[in-house]
Amino acid sequence: MKILLINNRSKLFSILRKKIRAIPNVKLDEVPYDKITNIKYDSYDGIILSGGSNVSSVNTGYDTTYAPQITLIKNRKKPILGICLGFQIVAKAYGEKIEKLAEKTKNPRDIICIKKDALFKNMSEQFVAYEYHLYAVLHVKNLVILAQSKDGIEAVKHPTKKIYGVQFHPECDISNSDAGKVLKNFITIVAQEKKKQSLL
Repeated sequence: MKILLINNRSKLFSILRKKIRAIPNVKLDEVPYDKITNIKYDSYDGIILSGGSNVSSVNTGYDTTYAPQITLIKNRKKPILGICLGFQIVAKAYGEKIEKLAEKTKNPRDIICIKKDALFKNMSEQFVAYEYHLYAVLHVKNLVILAQSKDGIEAVKHPTKKIYGVQFHPECDISNSDAGKVLKNFITIVAQEKKKQSLL
């Protein structure tokens, strides 16, 4: 199973890459965020957008720096997972508003699942996850909310596609936390979608 990991220059990127590579049966390729236009996306079974901190403006930064990823999200039918900044890019792709917080969130937070989904399979309805962000999605019009915290929306899904975003960092280990299962669950979703396509 081939996964493409887009590097948005997250400080946690090396941890994320290591965690994905540790998942059985995954062949991982990676590409920098500013080198994605020549990628043959259809050769990949799923795509993960890493976190990062490259937004020059809360609104225009997404439309310029991350325009190729926004186009990618809109045009792909295969599963996509956006993490932190990647989550915000997913939200922006579907017309949601990104808002700047009064101060940076940089601590473990209690996450509450409000809707059952395969992304949170075998996880507690409430779990702790690491947060590191200055921007957030506080309301949505076009995406489905899967989880939230006191800081805002923590996970979303497209209504009809297997396209997800999580504001927290599932690659970061926290004692007695289920957050890391999100990565494995996403890979399972990718495998299931690949199997469905092979039967068509």
